[in-house]
Amino acid sequence: MARFGIICEYNPLHRGHVYHLDSARAAGADSVVCIMSGNFTQRAEPAMAHKYTRARAAVGCGADLVIELPFPYCASSAEIFASAGVATADALTADTLFFGSECNDIALLGQCARILCSDAFKQEYQALIKTNVGTAAAYSKAFERVSGHPLPTLSNDLLGIAYCKAILSGEYDISPLCIGRRGANYNDQAVTDAYPSATALRRLWHERGLDALGTHLPDASYDALCLARSQAELAGASGAYGIALLSILRMLSPAQIQSCALCGGGLGDRILHAAHQATDLDGLYALCAHKSLPDSHVRRAVLYAALGVTEQDLRCTPAYLNVLAANARGREILSELRRTCPVPLVTKPADAPDCRQRELSDRADALYTLAMEKPQNSGFFKRQSPFMAL
Repeated sequence: MARFGIICEYNPLHRGHVYHLDSARAAGADSVVCIMSGNFTQRAEPAMAHKYTRARAAVGCGADLVIELPFPYCASSAEIFASAGVATADALTADTLFFGSECNDIALLGQCARILCSDAFKQEYQALIKTNVGTAAAYSKAFERVSGHPLPTLSNDLLGIAYCKAILSGEYDISPLCIGRRGANYNDQAVTDAYPSATALRRLWHERGLDALGTHLPDASYDALCLARSQAELAGASGAYGIALLSILRMLSPAQIQSCALCGGGLGDRILHAAHQATDLDGLYALCAHKSLPDSHVRRAVLYAALGVTEQDLRCTPAYLNVLAANARGREILSELRRTCPVPLVTKPADAPDCRQRELSDRADALYTLAMEKPQNSGFFKRQSPFMAL
């Protein structure tokens, strides 16, 4: 009985994701469990629809069970995102981790992961860091020196390597398996083929509204988004989120921001200065930008500072699993997992154990409610229940 785990964002769930889910069944999956980002994405931005809406779409498109990848892991680098996701897949007793890849070469991705786990790479990387070439440049240069060939650079391949590395580092009994990505690349901006990227679809949504996505999304995904729109729950239409983020940052002291993840090396000081100068988020990010730091790094640092995320928070594994959606097969899996899962399974957010994960998740969810078209009170997500399909 093969259980495939899929780590995902589904922001939004598109035809390429359906191809991925269908391919899991074709590859022998008896059940498919999705570990899906919560209300924030890897770029540290609010997802276009909240986690329960996207989980509903996932079950409608072929997933059996959807479990939340909580904050801050969902808004982290590939390494942290993958580490928490793989730990969750292991807790869910997935025997296969199934992911998309541009190169579609699992042997190559596994070899890259082994090199990145090696002492030779770590020593070379630390030596290059001391030359002030920047972390990203040092990482790729150290890999090439040790391996003799360049590190793959496309988004899904890099995430796939991070998954393989997390499996090796954690010594999990999970087999990685990839499938070739179809259609547009991850960051392609234009909707030009049958499998447009999520990036392109979000851009189309911002420019022309949700109706423009109707012909580009599977029915279950589009219907879930339309339901969220009817309840004014889609994100991006409210300025309250940006004002809230700026307000929090303006109240921080230099000592407080220095204790937050990614805020060292002068970035914390730049964030504080920018927060007092900027009047919107675009202005804030522009003032914080630095040529040696990726834009995603700056956005994560800003969000971590606002919500008080520390480096230690990023290194922990999930303390409990929040159930977002399930079908009949998923409910059978839940019944089994209640006896075997090493961490608590939660179907009512208000019943989550009192721990640091709950504290940070509550903060992130409360902030997200101000990104919705109709801002909600801070306890909105504590009252939600998993979507249970027939």
